[in-house]
Amino acid sequence: MLLLEAHLKAQPADAQAMTLLAGAQMARGQHARAAELMQAALAVQDNAEVRTALGLSLLGSGQPAGAVAELEAALKKDPRQLRAAVSLVGLYLRERQDAKALALAESLVRQQPRQAGLLNLLGTARLRSGQADAARQAFEQAVQLDARLMPAQINLARLDAQAGRLDAAAKRLAELIGREERNVDAMLEMAALARRQQRPAEVQRWLEKAAAAAPAAEVRPGLALVDLHLQAGRPDAALEPLRKLGAKAPQNLAVLLADARVRLLLADTAAARNTLATATRVANFDAPVQVEIASLQLAAGHPEGADYSLQKALSGQPDHLPALALQAELSLRRGELAQAEQQARAITQMAPRRAIGYSLQADVAMARRQPAAAIELYRRAHQTEPSTDTAIRLFSALGSQPDGARLALPVLEQWVKVQPQDLAARRALADGQARAGRYAAARASYESLVQQAPADGRALNNLANVLLKLNDPGALAVAERALALRPTDADVIDTAGWAAFRAGQADRALQLLRDARLRAPDNPDIRFHLATVLAQGGRRAEARDEVEAALKTHAAFDSVAQAQALRESLQ
Repeated sequence: MLLLEAHLKAQPADAQAMTLLAGAQMARGQHARAAELMQAALAVQDNAEVRTALGLSLLGSGQPAGAVAELEAALKKDPRQLRAAVSLVGLYLRERQDAKALALAESLVRQQPRQAGLLNLLGTARLRSGQADAARQAFEQAVQLDARLMPAQINLARLDAQAGRLDAAAKRLAELIGREERNVDAMLEMAALARRQQRPAEVQRWLEKAAAAAPAAEVRPGLALVDLHLQAGRPDAALEPLRKLGAKAPQNLAVLLADARVRLLLADTAAARNTLATATRVANFDAPVQVEIASLQLAAGHPEGADYSLQKALSGQPDHLPALALQAELSLRRGELAQAEQQARAITQMAPRRAIGYSLQADVAMARRQPAAAIELYRRAHQTEPSTDTAIRLFSALGSQPDGARLALPVLEQWVKVQPQDLAARRALADGQARAGRYAAARASYESLVQQAPADGRALNNLANVLLKLNDPGALAVAERALALRPTDADVIDTAGWAAFRAGQADRALQLLRDARLRAPDNPDIRFHLATVLAQGGRRAEARDEVEAALKTHAAFDSVAQAQALRESLQ
């Protein structure tokens, strides 16, 4: 590098030397500097190789839109630019431009039909386009050409699992691990298989094996372990895999963001802010990542940090819609309603066929206590660009009005009917039905949710609560399933304890409810449930203490009327 830099001082117009130096910079992760060099080289010599190098450096520096433009220009100049084409397929897939990705992958395979890696790429593009059978054919052709091509073997195992052929998938993966005992991808797929089979202990075992086998730069198994603990309601248990990840990849953005999320769940906002400050610096001008960081900074109560991250995002991409939208949301949170409205209107003008501008204007109207205007704007947002977000926003706004359940529930009922795989919308619908006292409908919604996501402990817990409302004896079994998935979640422990009490298992109920009370001493429903069990067991003084503690919260909790009646009975 020093020789190249010295050469460029003497020969500043040498495009080939610039390209070589840019390649060295990219190898060291200095993508922004590499992009500067390649832009200078492009001014001297416009050819396909320079365009390719510029596109790759822009991709590395977090500018995908610029990368796409340069890689497309490189291919236009020379369709044989393989690096440009392969990178472009990946970018198209990342940006959900599946048709473009498929067309380009097919073109590459026509040029080089015996290139196993390109066939695997084609299979990936076909799979994203919903062509599972054609994808399998491409993967099998790739394996025939190169039996040791791990990505194609992994993809075939995934297709087996998706088709319900779990034994075939496990056999293929076991063979891969037998040939290569530190095959991290195969171990991760084994964990995914165990998850499909609802075997959480096996999931954790495979993820721990993968994390132990992973090289220094490989963070996926550790991050998957963090996610596993978070899904089980164990944010404290996520700290150990995070510590190991931080030791081997302290500047990895995914690790930094995971650490911040865990710190927020543990209410350690100071640590979260520190981590996010590092992430902002590492992310440079990568607009999507800076928006994610800004969202977490808002959750950490640090609007100034969020503002700085958004400024960096917009420096890299001035028209980045999510950054502009979050900037308007930030103004709204600060109570700067006029500015928020101005920003929302500007977004609507810039992207009239997108929902976000109308939704933000609706948010401003809600902040001004203008619900009728807000509902019309939310409705327009949903009509303009129907999505989970617009459906839930409209549902929430309607639900806040008098007779809200009657007005709001049909919105999500219709949406879930059209989009049956939308778990977020189905969850919101089930929660709304339960709040409205429509327990039979809520039961059906939660059962559908659990059928699609059997490892969702929160959904199982809510289903158990609905079954308790319906006096269904199956509530305890469902509550125990939720408890197995979220053994440290106070709400889940409470539900299992209350279900055990209702099933006549007073000793089990007392054990669980004492545990729940220790984990969440300020939860009045938990203390009322514990008081009820204590009272039935003849421990009137303890029961009186618990129910008094529940009623001292001054909260309108679910069981407040029953708690008051219990207190009267204990006088």
